[in-house]
Amino acid sequence: MQLIPNSSRPTSFIIQFFNVNIPSQSVLRLIIIRFHFVACMIKILLHIILINVGKFLTSIRLFVIMNDSWMLH
Repeated sequence: MQLIPNSSRPTSFIIQFFNVNIPSQSVLRLIIIRFHFVACMIKILLHIILINVGKFLTSIRLFVIMNDSWMLH
């Protein structure tokens, strides 16, 4: 590990903290990867749900418009 000047002591402390705790860092990385994966899955699911809801609402709107036009005739 290279020597770090005293002016940047907090950053060096953080670097040492992370270098000492390699297992916890790998666990943290795993948690972050898993969280990112879950977030992506939730985003995809929300996107699919929103698309389906949008299609459903547009179909209802078209049905209502068609019924209104049929009632007018």
